[in-house]
Amino acid sequence: MRCMDLGGRYRLERRLGRGAMGEVWRALDLRLDRPVAVKLMAPSSGSEARRFLREGRLAARINHPGVTTVFDVDRHGRRLFIVMELLNGRDLGAVIRDHADGLELSEVFEIGRRLAEALSAAHVLGIVHRDLKPGNIVILDDGTVKICDFGIARALDVTRITRTGLTVGTPAYMAPEQFGGAAVDRRADLYSLGCVLYELCTGRVPFPAANIAQAMYGHLSAPPPSPRTGDRDLDALVLSLLAKDPARRPQHANEVARWLRELGKDHRSTRPLLDLCDATFRSLLDAAIERQDHEAAALLREQEKVYLRMRQALER
Repeated sequence: MRCMDLGGRYRLERRLGRGAMGEVWRALDLRLDRPVAVKLMAPSSGSEARRFLREGRLAARINHPGVTTVFDVDRHGRRLFIVMELLNGRDLGAVIRDHADGLELSEVFEIGRRLAEALSAAHVLGIVHRDLKPGNIVILDDGTVKICDFGIARALDVTRITRTGLTVGTPAYMAPEQFGGAAVDRRADLYSLGCVLYELCTGRVPFPAANIAQAMYGHLSAPPPSPRTGDRDLDALVLSLLAKDPARRPQHANEVARWLRELGKDHRSTRPLLDLCDATFRSLLDAAIERQDHEAAALLREQEKVYLRMRQALER
């Protein structure tokens, strides 16, 4: 399918990824001469196509820096596609995999706040994501946090769900009410946000499961374990988001954003200062080696050992 044109406007150049919902391609918008991302869905029926196009148009109404901009939705034969801004960065799942024990709390507060603000912008328009997860969140090279795929989960069509016995969403991050196929509202997104925050804090999801049955049991029946971050207020917020009953969760994403903003004020990141110390040690050591000052180099290496122990303690 290389260099295939969609609708005579979008030229597919390189496949970037493939998932359960379809393929993502880097493409060229021939009319505007700009690179874009195209999500090309699996072949769909007429009713599914109409639903997808309707939901895609709704998603295009969201205007927020934390939400991937949707430029166009259309179909090519029986295949639906959505055209979005092309993002340069890493998905949050890859970031989490690099931090097996969780991220620094300062980063948890910052990423969580930005996610909550982006959700709030969608919820104000009556748009619910329904499949918030690290794989649908991208951290751009400049640190911007972007949520992708608004509207796609709903657009997959309830009729297909009931036919196959599946549910819309990803089991590890789904709210209890989603497992029954019932109508959901913004509070389902807040539950999913709680799952993402839990994973940011700990490096693991709140209810690890080998199959959908185990996932259902965890979300429907098991009490959520505390993330034990060392910050009791953050632990309480995450657990409140993971409440089984939607009425017992925070009711609005902007509330969650405000709490994360306030809690984060006491957790300034030490990483920039520590990175500067790393660079300083390396520069001094290189200079000592270059001038063959073995005594100074040996002293710097001993000092570096002490510093590294201090850094490890600060980053716990």
